[in-house]
Amino acid sequence: MLAELPHWLINTLSPVNRWVHMVGSTLLVGGVLFFEFVVPLATTDLRNEQRMAVFGRARWVFRSVAVLSVVLLIVSGAISGWQVWSMYNGLDAFTGGWRYGPKPWLAGHVAVGVIGFIIVLRVTNTVRVAPRPVGWLRALLVVLLVSMFLASVARHVRLRVDALRVSPQSPVIPWEGE
Repeated sequence: MLAELPHWLINTLSPVNRWVHMVGSTLLVGGVLFFEFVVPLATTDLRNEQRMAVFGRARWVFRSVAVLSVVLLIVSGAISGWQVWSMYNGLDAFTGGWRYGPKPWLAGHVAVGVIGFIIVLRVTNTVRVAPRPVGWLRALLVVLLVSMFLASVARHVRLRVDALRVSPQSPVIPWEGE
């Protein structure tokens, strides 16, 4: 079905979809970093009750950004996965099985990303602030960064294996052809 679309449309929508995915992840990671570094430093002079009130209010505002980011990431990720799935199947035949290609890295990216979505929605959609909100946000930051790492490894493996499949005699430099 994708092959039936005009090339100019594919060449326009694919980068836009990738950009939407990157904006969603940037909003999510940036918001978590804001809570991790800015809010605790800005509230150090306040009493504990006031600090929790400020944190709760900021969390309330961040909730809409988090939900928007999660929706953008799910939709753009599903579209990207649909676009590359047939290519991934072709790479499986070349590498000798799914576990040697980019599929395990993509599956790890999705699984860890879902864990991150659950944590961010749990932290932002509760009535009361969690007992250790900064601890949850630190864990969330680690989960999101691991998910981003797995996505970059999946992309690198896909480009590397695809380059080797096309021209097995020539040495492949990873940044060529990107």
